[in-house]
Amino acid sequence: MRLCVALTLGTQPAFAQHLVESARIFPNVPDTDFAGLSGLELTDDGQRGFTVSDKGHLFELLIKRSRSGEIIALSVLNERELINGDHDGRLDTEGLALTDNGLLYSSLEAKPRVKKIALETAVMRNISAPPDDRIKVKNLGFEAVAVSGQGDLFAAPELAPQSVENIPLYKFSRGVWSQVASLKKDRWFCVVGADFGPDGALYLLERAASPVGFRSQIRKLSWTGEAVVSTRLWRSSLGKYDNLEGLSVTQDHTGRLRFLMVSDNNFKTWQRTEFVELTTKERVAQNVAPN
Repeated sequence: MRLCVALTLGTQPAFAQHLVESARIFPNVPDTDFAGLSGLELTDDGQRGFTVSDKGHLFELLIKRSRSGEIIALSVLNERELINGDHDGRLDTEGLALTDNGLLYSSLEAKPRVKKIALETAVMRNISAPPDDRIKVKNLGFEAVAVSGQGDLFAAPELAPQSVENIPLYKFSRGVWSQVASLKKDRWFCVVGADFGPDGALYLLERAASPVGFRSQIRKLSWTGEAVVSTRLWRSSLGKYDNLEGLSVTQDHTGRLRFLMVSDNNFKTWQRTEFVELTTKERVAQNVAPN
């Protein structure tokens, strides 16, 4: 993980918060490998899922919810140490993407690539070479990966590659990578997680770090033809949460979107592993993901 550090602290401009906190869980998991969590994906019902550490450990999760849908407990069903079937360096697993038919992918940062995870064997294999030679910089690879409703993979680095001002958003479709957008960086915030919502929009989790704590925000990317519109939905206050990195977007029975995030404690005793869920204030209609 490469931290985006805010050098200047101060009062942030006021703006509308479109998401509200519905749950905050500090799981009591004795396994010392349950740390450094950076990727997160849930099934559509929001009751099961996966999280991955940046040391290559995959955990299957069981999430208990109340009748109204709020998280009341979270537990680990099993753990697997992932195996690098390509033997191409350490598994610095960061993002997770789960398809509708149960295929699981992970993005890697130290050496940028996206791998498919065989859940039966825990073996990971590359889907292809990286799309852009400029992102081949240590620890500046694919921080976030998401899969659209049509099964296409989208990936983004944490920071802009060399000699590029904006952050590229790549799409992997029919075996070919292409750049589909150039995202304007929001000051000190770096991309750390992504997921498509049931509404077809792509949501980015971004994080800024400072000497006194972390700040996180969520942006919504929607497509109008070939144009991409970015809307900031939420920003946390400085230091309220730990280093939130993984993001999974689902929808509850009332139609509200749920944004579950997990923190990467960097295996440090002074940081904490926590799960934070936000919800929209209003119902959101389902849609089709972009081409």
